[in-house]
Amino acid sequence: MLKERIKTGVIGLAFLLITMSLFEEYVFRLIIATVFMIAAWEWFNLIKETNRFLCLANTVIFFLLGCYYQANNFTIEHMFIFFNLSLLFWLFCLILLFFYPIRYKNFIPIGFGYASLITGYIALDWIYLFSSQYLFAFLCLIWAMDIGAYFTGKKFGKIKLAKSISPNKTWEGLIGGLVSTIMLSFLISKIIYFDAIMFAFFSISLGLISVVGDLTVSMFKRNSNQKDTGKILPGHGGFLDRIDSIISSAPLFALGCIYFLF
Repeated sequence: MLKERIKTGVIGLAFLLITMSLFEEYVFRLIIATVFMIAAWEWFNLIKETNRFLCLANTVIFFLLGCYYQANNFTIEHMFIFFNLSLLFWLFCLILLFFYPIRYKNFIPIGFGYASLITGYIALDWIYLFSSQYLFAFLCLIWAMDIGAYFTGKKFGKIKLAKSISPNKTWEGLIGGLVSTIMLSFLISKIIYFDAIMFAFFSISLGLISVVGDLTVSMFKRNSNQKDTGKILPGHGGFLDRIDSIISSAPLFALGCIYFLF
């Protein structure tokens, strides 16, 4: 399993670097859209008492929402408000995690799917248009959080972080992930010419909110009695499993870009 995770991760990183460096802008944006379309399909498949038609219908609606975003030239003020609302949504998700397990109707995960994926997609696309260098820096920070948490938790993990939602996650893993993110943030701050201390604190915020996204998806997976959202990525599961921490942290990173750089 570990070898598969590493192999998939290396291939994915190489593919990301090649497409960002050698191809036209629209190619990478199309790749982002495709990944989120697959993730949307995986999310709507988590819903109990659903069928392929409903999954397809919801995925098509998600696609149309993405097209609406692409067809409109939103101002920086619009995006600032949008990303702030996105953070409020993830704050609500954090509160919801404390009350798990809870009963809910099927429209709840549908609504959460739209809100989390469309905000994550728009934020990621916006960051790329703002600066591909900043997008790569953001992804590296989130991956550092994931990798640090995985290996630290595997080696030292004892105290459960959210036992009823994701039994494998531990407080030791969370701390290890944050330490990894902080260490990488100092290096990245030199490359993007940002104040190292301020960027380190900002990276901690990114790491923490990425965990909220991870646990939120895990909550819906557990309610559906599914370990993974798919099998398309060996060692990782589905695309949604791979981007769950990205969709929650991308709006915060985009907001940081607007706040500090405009």
